[in-house]
Amino acid sequence: MSSRRSRISVLAVLLGLVWCVPASKAQTWTELSPTGSPPDPFFGPKPVHYDAVSNRLILFFPGNVGSGGYGNQVWILTNANGLGGPAAWTQLATTGTPPASNSFESVVYDGGTNRLVVYGGCQVGCSPARSQVFVLTNANGLGGPAVWSESTVTNPQARVGHSAVYDTASNRMIRFGGHFAFYGTDQNDTTFLSNANGLGGSSTWTSLSPASPPGIRDGHTATYDAATNRMTVYAGQRLISTCCPYVQSDYDDVWVLEHASGLGGTPAWTELNPAGGPPDARSGHSTVYDPVNNRIIVFGGSKWNQPAQTSDALGDVWELSHANGLGGVPVWTPILAAGVPPGPRTYQGAAFDAANQRMIVVGGRNDLDVPPTSNRVWILDLQETAIVDVAPAALWVGLKNSDDQGTRFDLRAQLYLNDTLLTEGTTRCVAGVTRNPAKAKEVMVSLGAVNQELVSGDILALVVSTRIGTNPDDTKCAGHNNAVGLRLHYDGVSRPSGFGAEITPDPAADFFLHRDGSAFFFDPVMPGSPTPQQADSSPVNFAGSNPWKEIGTWSRTLP
Repeated sequence: MSSRRSRISVLAVLLGLVWCVPASKAQTWTELSPTGSPPDPFFGPKPVHYDAVSNRLILFFPGNVGSGGYGNQVWILTNANGLGGPAAWTQLATTGTPPASNSFESVVYDGGTNRLVVYGGCQVGCSPARSQVFVLTNANGLGGPAVWSESTVTNPQARVGHSAVYDTASNRMIRFGGHFAFYGTDQNDTTFLSNANGLGGSSTWTSLSPASPPGIRDGHTATYDAATNRMTVYAGQRLISTCCPYVQSDYDDVWVLEHASGLGGTPAWTELNPAGGPPDARSGHSTVYDPVNNRIIVFGGSKWNQPAQTSDALGDVWELSHANGLGGVPVWTPILAAGVPPGPRTYQGAAFDAANQRMIVVGGRNDLDVPPTSNRVWILDLQETAIVDVAPAALWVGLKNSDDQGTRFDLRAQLYLNDTLLTEGTTRCVAGVTRNPAKAKEVMVSLGAVNQELVSGDILALVVSTRIGTNPDDTKCAGHNNAVGLRLHYDGVSRPSGFGAEITPDPAADFFLHRDGSAFFFDPVMPGSPTPQQADSSPVNFAGSNPWKEIGTWSRTLP
């Protein structure tokens, strides 16, 4: 075939779609079983960051040793996205003085310099709030010794339960909200820390002071789109007064801060008004940002029940499109993934592998579980398989009987999904067809556009048919009124039926049709020698309604 992306074998389309679809390509939960074992889990949030270059997850375990904590250890999970080999936990050997926070700090990661930045958090039993900033070099365990050092901050600011994101281009950490370790002290200020990764000199906190900010809160999440310099804040809680009873409330709102780093324009808050949903109000959830699709993925958290004075763990997963406020109307959509999900939990860690569309979830807490906390690891594969490009079909045709020389035929191809027609195409009045297989004629049949998701268990079927050639005005094309039938030829060399198709998430590829007895299949390697194959229609006749006669149907259930 001289132009693979413009010529596609109708016979091979179905088979190509089936075999291009790996098993379990629908959105699916999978639990990993890493070797090694990090410290016993703790009740607080688990700050995690994913290094896409090394496929490593960096997990910070806060905890003051004097209060039964873990000495602020750092653990590395290799092959963290579940691809490339078995996952394994390894404690990072560090030197220097680590942070002394006891949870509810913020942690950001600068992948360009391989530095982890830890700020604020609880002191022992969460009072007072801490203001220190610590930096860990070679945080993914590669490139040299991992060394902790405390940054010099000209105007320290204490904070607990806040959010923080990092802008690599400006080396600024942007903080929002949080509190001072007591009920009734929630904040809604937005500030940035200069020289956040410890390079470039001392650091300074600077208030951005954008107008009309979100309500005061903690326990929310913030994600950052570096390409547009926009920070998205979702949900959280307001701690109003302490026991007894506790008075607090949850949020379900979404806000976007443009010019979030303080550069490129005046920072400004905008509340989004998404369609769909919304998810239940919550705090202590995890949120990741997918820069490829401009969406956030929200998982779990807890919902406060004021009359019962309890927090109920959540286990739902939601997607918000246009999450940075650009490109269209944001829409909440629940993700109902296959597999065995982690179940309801709060304070889990989550990171996102954008290249492979995988969310990595670590740990979390559910008081109904035994034990209530864990360091288990799950992968949510968010890739969806869909037909997004089907090129025109190429059919090699001939005659069943030499007496039909000069007959003109119509060719039709129809692609079905679970008995529902997806697309079809017809080429009319095909001329110049002979009975000599060596002179088989290549005919192009254009198929309509397709954009259809595929899932395991779907049945695809392709029907190829012929009839006596018919003009657009329904009159017969020149030639006989009837014929013994049309013959479809294909083999690996002289008539290499094949196709090029784009079936996401796999790249566009060329494939060739093979046959082994009654088994039809395709392979990216062209057969090394001719293997003549043919499929015939029944006799065709222009009389009556000039009905289509089927040459063949090919179908298979997706694995």
